[in-house]
This record gives sequence, structure tokens and C-alpha cells, in this order.
Amino acid sequence: MIYVRRKVNITVQHILCALVILPFFEPSSIDIFVTNGVNARFFSLLADFFLAGRMAVSSLAYMWLIRRLVTDRLRIDRFAGLLFIHIVTMLISGAANGSADLRLAVQVYTNAGFLVICLILLREYPRIFLEAAAGLFGILSVCGCASIFLHPAGYFQGERGFGYYFLGGKNTAFPYYYCFILCWIAVRGIFSRDIPRVGWILGIFIASSVVVDSTSSGLCLSLMLAVYLIAQYAKKVLRGIRPSAVFLIILAIVVMIYVGMVFQPFAALLRMLGRTVRFSGRDVLWDQALGYFRQNPLFGAGSSLKFTLDVGVETDHAHSQYLNRLAKFGLLHMAFLAASLAVLIRRLMRSRKILLVNVIGSMLVIYLLHMAFDDYSYTFFLLAAVVANCAATGGREEELRPIVLRI
Repeated sequence: MIYVRRKVNITVQHILCALVILPFFEPSSIDIFVTNGVNARFFSLLADFFLAGRMAVSSLAYMWLIRRLVTDRLRIDRFAGLLFIHIVTMLISGAANGSADLRLAVQVYTNAGFLVICLILLREYPRIFLEAAAGLFGILSVCGCASIFLHPAGYFQGERGFGYYFLGGKNTAFPYYYCFILCWIAVRGIFSRDIPRVGWILGIFIASSVVVDSTSSGLCLSLMLAVYLIAQYAKKVLRGIRPSAVFLIILAIVVMIYVGMVFQPFAALLRMLGRTVRFSGRDVLWDQALGYFRQNPLFGAGSSLKFTLDVGVETDHAHSQYLNRLAKFGLLHMAFLAASLAVLIRRLMRSRKILLVNVIGSMLVIYLLHMAFDDYSYTFFLLAAVVANCAATGGREEELRPIVLRI
């Protein structure tokens, strides 16, 4: 079998697309430097630059959206519409529980703006956008891996004694790696009809996560590598597996994780087997998140909640994207996320691109699994979701079954 390697000609459009989405992926190391007073003035200016970029791009996206709504029919994809409402409900919940402020409003504004700009670029320039995203995250991933290998203990030790790297903490590098692989596979699978050879790159990413002892990232990257190897060397097997089977397996794993935290017989069984449900101390944070959730199940207990590890370290997230959002914004917010994912998963299962959808769908589920253990910038999830949607539909509007609005 002869493999033809396609060269990507970098154009002005590629560079512009990369620059448009770059402000939404500010490395967490910038905030770490500011918090710990390391060249704080410079990194504060850099953070302000990223924020200004997010606000400007979001504003342009809304202007395009309003113009299309006023001058022409606007086709709104059901998945994208539900995801957009999911983001907006953060502000609704914040108003209901009394935690709405300027910071939350800016977060909602930029998250929703990022979703809109991704949908615009994928509609107008799908190949250029996916190639630009793969290139951007590829560059950031290489820098992140290099900083880990050069400084295994971290090139900066914060006041809490944790090691920090180019992309931030030890777990924050994973979504950069993930988005790079996802976009690369999507652009090749959709437009070149093949799965690129990326095994050695995944191997480097796994090695870098092992160096900093990031168990959850290493596990998820290893699962991605397994899916990739099956796609490369056992295509018949992967074509014969329904995505629903993978979704159900991963869902069962996540449910068992959370059940093990609150269901004592299950926890006792794990202890008999020499296992633990503590997950590196995350169970303390998860228990606090559930406590906050019980205070106000519908709207959450507020966006500025604080969580405390058993060693006394305070953090603003519960090390679980799901429990963190349930605690802060409640069931209303999460209901629209569940609805949007249901539409996306159904679309993936009905797609005619069996091999591509199995690979993309499996990697999406792996990412959802990782979200059960960590909390990072939500724009990574938004990008992963819209790329998976693009892979399922091939970017064709006739397959989106949209809601059509017109003023």
C-alpha cells in the first residue's frame, strides 16, 4: 500500500485563523506568574492582551451573527444552539444565586463568542480552520513537551511548591495535545479520507505526561493511542464497532467513579481489592462540590466558590468539570450540556463516515472522561465538540437539520 503525504501550504488565511483563536487559549502559566509576583507587570500586560483579543474576536462574531439574522435567514444547528444556551445559562444561574458579576459576564461573553467564531470559520473555511488549529496546537504542544523534558520538576516553583511548565500545571497540557491530534485527524479524515500517522507523536505526549506524573492525562493519552493503533492496523475491527458501545463503556466508568465516592458498599469492595476511590485526594473536592450542589440544585451555589484540599490548599475548582459546574451553576446549566451532547452523539452514530466517526467519537468520549478528573479552560471542550460535529456531518448544512430564524 502506498501512502501519499500531502503538503500543507501555509497561507495568510491559515495565519489569520490561528491568530483569531489564539487569544482564547491563554496558557495558565501567565496567571501563575502574576499570582506569584514573577515579572508580574509584564505578564499582567500579556494577560490583558489575551483578554482584549478574546473580547474583540467575540464582538466581531456577534456582529456577523446579528447581520446575518437581520439581512438573511440564519440557519442554527440544533447542537450549536443547545451548546450556546448552555453557556448563557451560566449568567442566568449567576443572577439567580447572586454571584453574577463582571467577571462572569466576560466569561460568558467570550465563551459564547468563541463558539460562534468557530462555527463561522468551520462553515466558511472548514479545511483552513482545521489545518490552522492543528498547526497552532501543534506548536504549543511541542513547546509544552520541551519545557517538561528540560525541567521535569518544573522551571518555576510556586509558593505552594508545585512545579509549573510552559502551559501551566501538569494536567493543563493535556487539552493542547488533545486538540492538536483531534484537529489533525479531522482534517485528514474529512478531506483526505485517511487517518494520519501520529503514533510517534502520541508516544511523546504520553512520555511527557509520565515525566510529571500526570496519571489522568497519561491514561487518556494511552487510550487515544490504542484507538489510533486500531484505526491504523485493524480498520475492520473499528469499522465493526458501533460508537454507542464505546459511549456506554466510558459512561459506565464515569458513573462508577462517582458512585464509588458516595456509595459505601462499592467503596468497601474496592478496598477489599486493594484499590481506593480517593483519586489523588480529589474525593475531598468532589464531596465539597456535592455539598454546594445540594444547597441550590437548580441554579448552583455561585461562580466564586472555593474548595479546600485535605492538605489545606485552597482552589477555585473541584478537579472535575462536571461537578464544578453542577456546584456553581446547577442542573439548569448542565441540562443543556447533556442535551447538546445527546444531539452530537446521535449525529456521530448516524454518520456514514464509519471509520472517522469511530476514531473521532472515541476520542471525544476519552476527553469527556478526562473532564471527570480535571477542570481547565472550557474553550478546549467547545473546540473539541464543534470539530466532532464537523466530522460527523462533513460540514454539509443539509445534514445539520437546523432551526431557521429570520427577523
